[in-house]
Amino acid sequence: QGLPCVCGREGCLERYVSPPALQEVLRLAGLTQVDAAGIARLHAEGHPAVLAWITQAGVLLSPVLAMLESLFDPETIVLGGALPDSVIDALILATEPLPFSVARPGDRAIPRVQRGATGQFTAALGAAALPLLDASAARLVRNPAAGEPSPLAADTVPAA
Repeated sequence: QGLPCVCGREGCLERYVSPPALQEVLRLAGLTQVDAAGIARLHAEGHPAVLAWITQAGVLLSPVLAMLESLFDPETIVLGGALPDSVIDALILATEPLPFSVARPGDRAIPRVQRGATGQFTAALGAAALPLLDASAARLVRNPAAGEPSPLAADTVPAA
């Protein structure tokens, strides 16, 4: 249930929490062809369509961030991409308070969610770093279907 998505399903998070979703909200408010600078200006002016989108997106994004945190136990979750920094900061505030997570309860040195420091390049740089991480990080889970041996198989010595 929800808005139809380009993937063929309905109600996908991307239909509500993404730059195209914000553009659709602005279009419905009578604003077309609004670039990132225009979105930043509208946000600074307190345009009701932008503020309403941030509020709704924060409510929808909050449990997803907590779920990702519980699944992957990251030190932090970084948000970034095509939206202006001010809108990302407001979106992060709109997700608070984040639901409980089983990951890293208690004392944290950095926030649970923060804006990427590289602005609109954050998502691209994060994606570009994945092959490096894959090549350098130890694999904790082996995939027998891909012919990878189990970690236990490498540690066992045949009985004499």
